[in-house]
Amino acid sequence: NNHAPKFINLNSYIELSKTFIDRQQSNEKIFVTKLTAHDLDQDQRLYHLMENSDNSLFEIDNRTGVITLTNNPHHYQQQQQQSLSSRYELKVGVTDGLYVTTGLLSIFINDYSRNRPIFDQTIYTFKYRVESNNENDFIHKILGQVQATDKDHGDYLKYELHMQPKGVYIDLQTGVLTLNMSKFDYDLYYSDSSTNYESDVDFYVSTIDFAYQLQYAQIRLINENLLDRSLTPLFESYSFYPILQIPFESNTRIMKLQIVDHYDRLLLPSKFEFINKTYTNLFTIQNNLLVTSRELLDIQYPQQYDLFIQAFSTNYTTNTRIMITILPSNEKKIHFTKNQYEFRINENLQEGSQIGTSCLEDPYSIVDYSLVSTPLTKQWCIRNIQLSKCHIYLKNKFSNNIDLCQFEIHAQKQLTENLTLTISTKVKIYVDDINNNKPRFSKDVYKIYVMKKKLFNNNNLLLARVFSTDHDTGLNGYVRYQIEENSFIEINDTNGWLSIKTNDNKDESLLENKNYLLLTLYAIDSGLPSLNTTALLNITFDNYDHDDTNKNNLRFCSNKEITNISDQSLPGTVIDDIDVGSDHKQRRWYYILSGDDSGLFSVNENGQLFVVSLLNVTLDTTYFNLTILMHDGLKERFCQTQIRIITTRKWNNFVCPKNTHEWSIKEEVPVDTVIASIIPSLIEANNFSRNSHFKMEQINDLSMTLIGKDSYPFRIDQST
Repeated sequence: NNHAPKFINLNSYIELSKTFIDRQQSNEKIFVTKLTAHDLDQDQRLYHLMENSDNSLFEIDNRTGVITLTNNPHHYQQQQQQSLSSRYELKVGVTDGLYVTTGLLSIFINDYSRNRPIFDQTIYTFKYRVESNNENDFIHKILGQVQATDKDHGDYLKYELHMQPKGVYIDLQTGVLTLNMSKFDYDLYYSDSSTNYESDVDFYVSTIDFAYQLQYAQIRLINENLLDRSLTPLFESYSFYPILQIPFESNTRIMKLQIVDHYDRLLLPSKFEFINKTYTNLFTIQNNLLVTSRELLDIQYPQQYDLFIQAFSTNYTTNTRIMITILPSNEKKIHFTKNQYEFRINENLQEGSQIGTSCLEDPYSIVDYSLVSTPLTKQWCIRNIQLSKCHIYLKNKFSNNIDLCQFEIHAQKQLTENLTLTISTKVKIYVDDINNNKPRFSKDVYKIYVMKKKLFNNNNLLLARVFSTDHDTGLNGYVRYQIEENSFIEINDTNGWLSIKTNDNKDESLLENKNYLLLTLYAIDSGLPSLNTTALLNITFDNYDHDDTNKNNLRFCSNKEITNISDQSLPGTVIDDIDVGSDHKQRRWYYILSGDDSGLFSVNENGQLFVVSLLNVTLDTTYFNLTILMHDGLKERFCQTQIRIITTRKWNNFVCPKNTHEWSIKEEVPVDTVIASIIPSLIEANNFSRNSHFKMEQINDLSMTLIGKDSYPFRIDQST
């Protein structure tokens, strides 16, 4: 024995989750790591925890090197109350009976529930621009990235979107948002046929940490094409038709010049100038007023002057036409009864119904009426309007998302053979929403995971948030939330946050022997009468019950009762699909509860049992009976699978004595007389060899044959 053993996988530090530890039963040992050492002398190795202050929390299996956390309730809780460091220093050692090798292992127990994740912004604004009509040009356009942080060391965050439009996706790990224009609802959010095409698209993003703590932020998408149009100034009409009647003096006010945005809001400051200078001797602009520049006392016939005026606002310009008609003193002027008409209708108004009238003061005037759109007319809504003289009728019902239709009515009178007098008035039709849409939850089932004891000890703890939307407008689209009556969970009726009730008299017996709690959620709008919809809240308790009652219901997961694998199987080798025939569209979680003390196996998210560690080392057993828990958020079920490792014999270290054996026999001995036994000498030779680790059954696998020209009178028994 002239070599000391050496560690080959001693990590400098290992991280454990306090949340995971708290989920376990107090009497369970929690796997921390497995030490492995190598000895050139091939001696048997024993592992130890050397003397240090943290030994009361950790144990080691001397033969396998598996370190476990004992989860001693008294000691562990005492340290938490004293707010001691969550870092533990273990001095570990391995010995071959003569030499001892030591190393230092740092173990961090991270409390991921100490801090909630925080987004770096409460509202994220991302812009995108449509440059082409070919939707294939915009597949997987990167919009930007949301970012959340968590002060808890080693915590992991995952992102999810809520109420997002089709075609918007987020990377669960990085928070990068992408837009697939081929799936994006282009007509709803961009085209001119949209009701409020200038509106932003709002939805939400959440992040969740290892302790199942949630945080939310708002995301706003802005189409830069629409943003450009919303910033562009507009005149309220494409053409204006003021009328002057002589006589009039210099500086007589004709009209006030003003521009608005797409929301019909006045834009200031602004500047106006003539595009054509033809009639500047008659008209001028003073302080945004169009006025006469000289007096005019008499004319014989009506006259018209066509002006084109340009407006400036910030970096944008727009223009309009002003047709000024000057009438002789003896010509009678015509007027609408109002400069602007406003009507309010119900969205269920029947087609053909009269909306209102917009007539001239003189009902006997012979004029022609027409509907004319303006820069503020949305969705070509005048196609739904029919005009009969000065009476306005509903031709076709408005679409559900129209709440305002504005346009102009023009009246034209022929004054001379070559001159037509035009006057105009504004019309606004407000469409009142009818409460005919139910609210809609973002999910049919909301699943959250809560430790059962938190329901009794953590009042007001925020758990998760639910979302709903209503396609109605106004109060009809305002949603309130309610939850089925219970003793544990409450909901904020305005924002949908779920939290633990403040109640010191919660009856723990109500949840005894229960692994989950199902409650009904309600989303109720504020219309009259109100409409509502429901969703299901599934609260799964994240402290699994591992008692004998559950284990009595064990059953095999697959058709194979025993699966044989080679000890030469490499990490990653799939052993068996333990969940054959299950619907993997529904997410499942898998846990190896027992039978794998050495940490050799694991189960992936697809239900495949696979190897995670090298098997071609000395094993205490070649047979494993694994107990596996399958959990889908609604129920738990257990199963057993059995694994047998087929050992591959390693003959490269086998010692075969080279010395010559001589045996004497009598000349006339009977047939089948035993001459000698070979196996004892093989056992003796290999027991004294430091390079051999054979067991008796390995030697029993030997196949022995007699060779040589003198071998024919003899035979050999394979067993001896």
